[in-house]
Amino acid sequence: MTAPGTGLDRPSFSLVDHDGTPVTEQTYRGHWTLVFFGFTHCKVVCPRALGKLSAVLDELGETAGELRPLYITVDPDRDTPQALRDFLRAFPRFTGLTGSADAVERVKGEFRVFARRRDDPDDPDGYSVPHTAITYLISPEGKYAHHFPDALTAAEITAGIRAFVVGGRGESFRKPR
Repeated sequence: MTAPGTGLDRPSFSLVDHDGTPVTEQTYRGHWTLVFFGFTHCKVVCPRALGKLSAVLDELGETAGELRPLYITVDPDRDTPQALRDFLRAFPRFTGLTGSADAVERVKGEFRVFARRRDDPDDPDGYSVPHTAITYLISPEGKYAHHFPDALTAAEITAGIRAFVVGGRGESFRKPR
């Protein structure tokens, strides 16, 4: 299955987790992977999305144990492993991933994520990084399974994940009305 309009099939990456351990997409094979892109200096979207996704994981109960939630930075200049570890203390189920600017650009390209640094006089460092706010679900075989736009509710995301992880391939997933 391919993400609509993206060509995304088997995303790959070579990054470092928030403990400083090198990881690749192979690190997470054998498990469903939930992927969200963001940055630690994000004031609204990222904390809100991670809070919503944490609620989804709570609602999934035991099924959440089959998922590896990842938070991949779009701001490698500021998001060191330590910065990600500190930020994710509020969202302990997530593993933060970072790397060189080139490595982050490659993984953004793999997932077709838009992120662009722009001037922001309200930020202490003078910039922010607007970015795509989509959560991706990757199968245990490392293939794209589905994506969940940020506009969906926690209940809708929970139902979608449950349909794929418990239901097999998501054929039974229908967006709740």
